[in-house]
Amino acid sequence: MDGAVRLALRRAPELGAARQRIAAARARKKQARAAYWPHAGLQASYIARWPKNELPIDLSGLSAVMPGAELEIAEIDDVHHFRAGLQLGFRALDLSRGPRVDAAEHARGAAAEGAREVAAAVAFRARATFLAALLARDLARIAADSLVLARAHLARQSSATRVGTGSELALAQARVRVAELEASQAHARGERRRHLGNLAALLKLEGPLQLEGDLERLARRSAPRADDAGPTVRRLRRARAAARSLQTSASRGFWPTLSLMGKAEVEYPHAMRLEWGPLLTAGAALEWRLFDGFSRSGEVDRQAAEVRGLRHQERAAAESRDRRLRDLEARRATARSRLASAREVLRQSELQLRIARSSASAGAATHLDRRAAEVSMDGARVGVSRALMELCLINAEAMRALGLDQGRGMGGN
Repeated sequence: MDGAVRLALRRAPELGAARQRIAAARARKKQARAAYWPHAGLQASYIARWPKNELPIDLSGLSAVMPGAELEIAEIDDVHHFRAGLQLGFRALDLSRGPRVDAAEHARGAAAEGAREVAAAVAFRARATFLAALLARDLARIAADSLVLARAHLARQSSATRVGTGSELALAQARVRVAELEASQAHARGERRRHLGNLAALLKLEGPLQLEGDLERLARRSAPRADDAGPTVRRLRRARAAARSLQTSASRGFWPTLSLMGKAEVEYPHAMRLEWGPLLTAGAALEWRLFDGFSRSGEVDRQAAEVRGLRHQERAAAESRDRRLRDLEARRATARSRLASAREVLRQSELQLRIARSSASAGAATHLDRRAAEVSMDGARVGVSRALMELCLINAEAMRALGLDQGRGMGGN
């Protein structure tokens, strides 16, 4: 059974989706931490202008003052303008980014706890299907064992009837007994095939499966214990912490931010000349948004409501889990009592069958007495198997309620 659970956990598409949700949450945390790093980028621009700008200066009057002087003003603008360079920016002060990183980390933890919930559900489905197949196998064996004895008894009754020492009624009863057991065996085998098919589909396997395990041994394993809150409660707790961090981030959005920037570029034209040249720029920007139309306060209120709602969900999940565990503990006590009763019934049925067979051979009991003892014996064996199955299934349900996928309380071959 442990091997089936491990295989189901490896091949379950639900767990693949859960792992991708964890990866997405981890990437969101990486995005949030990007606010602590400087940003760098290359920029390039080209602009064409026409017509050219011309200075409104009249030089004709200068010729009278300065005879023979030739003055010429170089072009200071051109059709083509180009600029390219490296730009660096860094948010030196932002009080809201720390809580955003904390929220992303809590969200990653919540995704991990959600994956544990999914794993526990997949493991329970594998255990329940495996146990159902084991029960069907045991019921088929019980029917097969009884059918061997019933067919032998039918053969003896047929021989006795042919030689005149038997009765037609006893022969008919033996035939009915064989027919009933054949029907029970066919039903058990059909259920076994059905559960094995479900298990093969769950484990993504082809071909016939051979189960290794024993309900008696599995039922003796210790029940799982509630060591912690469980993944559901932990997931809601982490989600509540994430919402609280986002609330803090939104409330800190009121305070100003300080950004530093620097550029190293080349440009054309440069310094009022038609040539290439370097351009260095550095500065700081302080931004303080005093009023944003109540957007920030609305976000704070929304996250506060989210925190309160998640707190109620966490409490409800913890109470539901406790109720479930108490109910399973009561069911376990009932199943143990039922198993003890079934074992006692089996012991008495074995004694009754031995007495009935001896009495029938001596002529002190009828064939109806023997058949009743055989039916009681079969019912007692089935009752023991079903009680063992119930104990195993209760342990599996407890593991699911505790969010356990493997180990700690329930194993098997």
